[in-house]
Amino acid sequence: MRTFGCCLLLSEAAAYMRAYVDGPPEAKPSVLDPECYSKSWPEVRNCVKWWTNDTFRIVEGNSIPDHNEHGKHGAVLGPYCPFGKGDPRGYCLPCEGSQCPFEGMICPAQELAVDLGLDGDVPVAIQVYHEFPLRPDPTRDELPNHLYHNAIEYQQVGVHLNGVHLKGPSEAEGYNVDTSVIPLLCGGHVTPPVGPGPQYHYHKASTCDHVQTIGAHGPLIGYANDGFGIYGFQDIDGTAPVVDECNGHFGPVSNDDLDTVVYHYHIHETTTLPSLTFEKQEPTFQPYIIGCQGPSRGKCNSTIAKAPATMTDLGHNWCGVGCGYDLCVQPGTTKPALESYLAEFGKSYDWLAQHSVNDFTVCPDCYREHVARGAAVGRDDARWQALTLERHTQRVCRICTEGLCAKCRFCNGNTSASCQSCVVGGCTAGCQDCWEGEHFVV
Repeated sequence: MRTFGCCLLLSEAAAYMRAYVDGPPEAKPSVLDPECYSKSWPEVRNCVKWWTNDTFRIVEGNSIPDHNEHGKHGAVLGPYCPFGKGDPRGYCLPCEGSQCPFEGMICPAQELAVDLGLDGDVPVAIQVYHEFPLRPDPTRDELPNHLYHNAIEYQQVGVHLNGVHLKGPSEAEGYNVDTSVIPLLCGGHVTPPVGPGPQYHYHKASTCDHVQTIGAHGPLIGYANDGFGIYGFQDIDGTAPVVDECNGHFGPVSNDDLDTVVYHYHIHETTTLPSLTFEKQEPTFQPYIIGCQGPSRGKCNSTIAKAPATMTDLGHNWCGVGCGYDLCVQPGTTKPALESYLAEFGKSYDWLAQHSVNDFTVCPDCYREHVARGAAVGRDDARWQALTLERHTQRVCRICTEGLCAKCRFCNGNTSASCQSCVVGGCTAGCQDCWEGEHFVV
């Protein structure tokens, strides 16, 4: 595979991108108000309903976000063009040439947008419907699965709580959305006005929503196709979570209930530089949402073979570096809490013994003390934030200071052969905040 800049030099690229022009899935009987679909921009508003039965967690939304491009809730999303009104590239990436299926489609291209004299295309209401397993089993032998497994729409990895699709990191032609150099409005954008579009969707964390609480576990953002919850940036002590290659781990999801453990994912805020080509992103890429459907068990790369036929991302995958073990558990998680969760699926604690697991038994009482102290001083208090930083250095950074990345401490900028594994393994990219010392080269 050859690439140049942000564009493919492959004849099959155009065919791959045609997935964008497919029609929407067959509509399900709606539980929403008819106006959720009958109204058009700018009157159309966000509509979503979640409910459960004995087997599934179900959502219906109308694909309209509950915020505008500036994060104002209840406001209508404004017009959008990837490269500016009247730009001859339209919806084509800068150097796709004749391979772009949207050639000649100058933005705004939507009839409604043109009639209203808008400077971009606007989202239309399209039904988002998904049934998630209500009690997904993280101990199943076939895991991990590909990140698009059980996708209802193209490149779907889940659904946001507001009823908008969560997509993988790729743009239609298989590249990371950052290297496509198109603007993302609150972590997302609209598709071209073909097929069911323009349809709004997220590729990255929607920072227009509540995604973090100082010193506490991130809030629930939505659900992945496999039924596991997707949470905000931080873990129970307000630091970066210790996750596997899929971007998930076992642990509590609420500071108010540290004795209840589930497998879940954490969104991650990062930006891939456009200078990184398609092939060279993979060793250090950190998934924005998920890299596979986990637990990864150190097998994320194997999920390429499980990719849906129309969503292969050109044979690429979006696995993260992970915590260095088959299974990752939030440090501070208690053994009884984990045992109780595994028992729900007919497994005992011995199930963990067949996998490598990070040392998660790091002073569970310390975590409880930390959480209690945060509630006492107030999580916006400077003392709480100082405690959070201390926890980050002492506990969460153990993989960098004492674990498999410790040998890489002085490798940043070092091109020696002995340091190459540190670069491709993500240690030098992910441990800077954890390493201290006057000899560390920034």
